[in-house]
This record gives sequence, structure tokens and C-alpha cells, in this order.
Amino acid sequence: MRNLTFVVFFLLLASSSRCQENPAVVQFEIIQVQAGAQLNFTLAAGNTCLGIRILRSDDNTSFSEIGFIGGVCGSVSDNVSYSYTDSMPLANKVGYYQLDLELLGTSAVHSFRYINYGSEPVVAVPNISEGLFHLYFQNPRKAPVRLTVFDLNGRKIKETDYPGINSIDLDLSNERAGEFIFNINIDGIDNYNGKLIVY
Repeated sequence: MRNLTFVVFFLLLASSSRCQENPAVVQFEIIQVQAGAQLNFTLAAGNTCLGIRILRSDDNTSFSEIGFIGGVCGSVSDNVSYSYTDSMPLANKVGYYQLDLELLGTSAVHSFRYINYGSEPVVAVPNISEGLFHLYFQNPRKAPVRLTVFDLNGRKIKETDYPGINSIDLDLSNERAGEFIFNINIDGIDNYNGKLIVY
């Protein structure tokens, strides 16, 4: 009888702690759209809350509310998807996003870099560094890309082909300090040039 009591108590304990868990966010993605950074997320069936606060941080520590989806959220029986667009995302730097599911806790933190091209076809982040650069460019056709890097004497330092991408992580940390010219060729048609400085 004592063993049976322990098993029943254990099952009740396990059941109650499952009820207190944060709702499952079964999908969370952030994409760049013309209007800003679009957050798309889905709450798993069986989870409800009283509104969703959209939080953002520039340091992954101090979060501020940037939006709110009001009313009862989620569903007892179905997955429910939501979308929110941050119309003023942090430009050309990493922003951290989190959902506060009122009364039920917060989601995991998701990072995203919104690229503001302005009038430039290519953005290098940073454009002055010890050698690690992130190059962002528009490639809506997902066409093949060739990156070529030259030193100021015209010597080819690097040439790499990539399948339909729109960003490249470039490592020039093994090169001597100085200026470098890069060329991004998309599908043999579009050419974008820029300068990088390694210190």
C-alpha cells in the first residue's frame, strides 16, 4: 500500500509541474521584410495566455516592450500562429527578441540582425575590423554568387563561389593590416564593389 501511495503522489506531482510549465513556442522565426523585422511564431495547442508582449533588447540583458498582441492568445485544441512586425528594428546590429506570454512566462531569446541597405547595394558589418566581416547584399533570385577580394596592389587574395545566398562571412584575419577591395558578382550580371579595412 505504501508503494501505491508513492506512485500516485509521484504522478500527481509530475502532472502538476507540467501544468506550470511555460507554454511551448513550437516555432519562432524572424525575417527581414520591407517594413522591418517580422516575427512569426506559433503557440502549441493546449496553451493560452492573456496577451503577448513583444520585447526587444540591444544587449540581451535589458528588454523593453515594443509591441503588444492583446486578448486571449493560444488555444486549448489547436496550434495558433502569430505575426508581429518591428517597424523600427535596430539597424545593422544584432537585436534580441523575446515574447512575454502574460502570466505564463517568457519565450527563449532570439537574435536577429536587420540590414538597412540605405542606398548601398552591399553592407559590410563592420567595415573596419581585425579581419572578420559580414557582407550583406540583396539576392532575391537566389542566384549563384562569386566573392573576390584584392589587396590595393591588385593581387587576388581570395575567390569563392557560393550557391544562392545573400550574406557572406569573410575572414581576412590572416592578412596583414591594410585596405582590401571586394567584388561580389551575382549570376555573372550584378557587380558590387566595396572596401574593407583590416587593422
